[in-house]
This record gives sequence, structure tokens and C-alpha cells, in this order.
Amino acid sequence: MLRRHQQQSITARITWIILAGLAFLAAFIQWNDPDPVYWIAVYTATGVTIVIQVVGRLSRFWVTLVIGAVMGGLLMTLGGLVEYLRSGDLGSITGEMTASKPYVEEAREFVGLALALLLLTKCYIAADSA
Repeated sequence: MLRRHQQQSITARITWIILAGLAFLAAFIQWNDPDPVYWIAVYTATGVTIVIQVVGRLSRFWVTLVIGAVMGGLLMTLGGLVEYLRSGDLGSITGEMTASKPYVEEAREFVGLALALLLLTKCYIAADSA
């Protein structure tokens, strides 16, 4: 019987590796952030989780820890997302950050974490229960 990671198609594996690369890129970009430690750690852990899911046996315990870190960040940035949505200036998320719109960064952070959570949820579902 083939192990789960051997059953993945080449296309699926390449897609997952690209997604892991994007997570590592997100971690790298955080070096210029005023508070980089959390962001580098969470995006690096997301990338590592994806790589392990593709090449080896991924533990649900590990994925749960990473999901917990992501959920913490989602809670930290939720207020900024709500403020962004209430502002009615939805185009500002792609614009420059200004002191008059501090919620823009938190809204962006929330979106990044939400994407990480989606990927990690898929990894959790696919993970061995060990």
C-alpha cells in the first residue's frame, strides 16, 4: 500500500511546494516589519508544515500547534479588519499604509493569516493522526 505522500499526483506536489514557497516568501518579507518575530515564525511554520505534508509523515499535533499560532494572530488582527470593513474604503488594502489608516496593515495581516489557516486546515485533514 502506498503512503499518502506517495499517492499525491506530481501536479498536486508541485502546487503544494509552490504554496510552501509563498509562505517562506511571506516570512522573508516580514524582516522589515516593526514586529517581525511572530510573523516570520508563523509563516515559516506554515511553509514547513506544507513541505512535511508533501514529503513525509505530518503529525496532527504539529499542525494543531501551528493552527493555534495562526488563530492567535487572527484574534490579534480582527479589530483592524473590522475597522477596515467599517471604513468603507475597501480599495485602501492595496494602497500605501498611512498613519491615518492604521487598520490597513492589520486587515492585510488578517487576510494573510486566513490564507495560512486554509492551507493548514487542508494539511490537518491530510495529516496522520500520530
